[in-house]
Amino acid sequence: MFKRVLLFLFFGFGVVSAFDLSTQKWLMTGYDKGGRKIFSYAIVNFNDDILMINDINIGKWKWNKDKKTIVIESKMSGFFSGEIEVVLLKSDKLILKKGDIKLFFVKFDINKMEKDNAHSGFLGVWKVKTDDGISFLRFDMPNNLLEDQEFYGGSSLSSGKWIFDGKNLLVIDAPKWCRGKNKITKKSYNSFQFENRGNFFEANRVMPERYEKLTFDSDKLDSSEDELPRNWKMVSGFMDKTSEYYSFEYRVGKLLNKIGVFVYHTVSVRIMPDYEKGMVEFIFVDGDKKYSKIKKEYNDNYFFPENDIDIYKVKGKEKITTPAGTFDCTVVEAVRMNENKVKFWMIDNIPGVYAKIITETAVAGGTIYKKWVLNALKRH
Repeated sequence: MFKRVLLFLFFGFGVVSAFDLSTQKWLMTGYDKGGRKIFSYAIVNFNDDILMINDINIGKWKWNKDKKTIVIESKMSGFFSGEIEVVLLKSDKLILKKGDIKLFFVKFDINKMEKDNAHSGFLGVWKVKTDDGISFLRFDMPNNLLEDQEFYGGSSLSSGKWIFDGKNLLVIDAPKWCRGKNKITKKSYNSFQFENRGNFFEANRVMPERYEKLTFDSDKLDSSEDELPRNWKMVSGFMDKTSEYYSFEYRVGKLLNKIGVFVYHTVSVRIMPDYEKGMVEFIFVDGDKKYSKIKKEYNDNYFFPENDIDIYKVKGKEKITTPAGTFDCTVVEAVRMNENKVKFWMIDNIPGVYAKIITETAVAGGTIYKKWVLNALKRH
């Protein structure tokens, strides 16, 4: 953000003054450098003697009435301090010049912006495929924009502002790939298409989902293994029941906390029983990752293929329906290391296969919430 603000300043983005400059906000619409016109947007506010650009304090400003210039005293860099010529100053227009660079502004009508944004149809969350991955854009009132970009191996958050002028979606500051003027070429309630600097995108609406929060207290988890499903505890029963199936698949959803929606992917599992060795192997394929977990005859992990758990409580029985079918389950609430919470729906007659799993993992700054739902179950 610091560099972007400096860039604005470098292109003549100075302090405005005189008349009613401090009683209204201005919208920068672009600049001209050596005859080359470029669209670029920022919200500028002259609060008393402080210049604010996109809600960032740039420094002090004052109006030189005799010379018709604006004088900037910026703490960000002495290079960007100095005088800027006021070429045009009207109630609805402003042009500033520094060297061979001109900046263009129009009056920023906050009330009109809020009304236009409220009726734009953009409020909510949208999913867009970009060259860098999948972006989730959240448009809030009055003009707050938040992006969560999901890519292989991680994610990133960025924020900015948005304005709908009736034809174009103006994105200020971030995210970079759709910053500036976005020409809306097609729009419906559930999707819209737009063009930005020759690149074309399609956004699809994502609706928020209800989800269960894990609020149980670890001090009250005191069940014994006798309450767990019998077939999950004995290797012979485990193998007999599990070997009836070839594979299964989970649909895994991760909650994007700041955006408020889930992003999904699938994890497939192949079941490989070996009666001679008295063991069964589960082979997991999660994107580019492939790994296996093995349950042997002497292994007393009753939650396999999950890691063994010591602190848990059996909440009772529940019939649950997933895309793979309807199953009778034993519901278990548990705590893993570092107080990470998990809730299982163990299918009573198919050991090793969960109808559903919810996890809440503590991380710096919050929690990671995931849900695993059985999506497919294939017999031999």
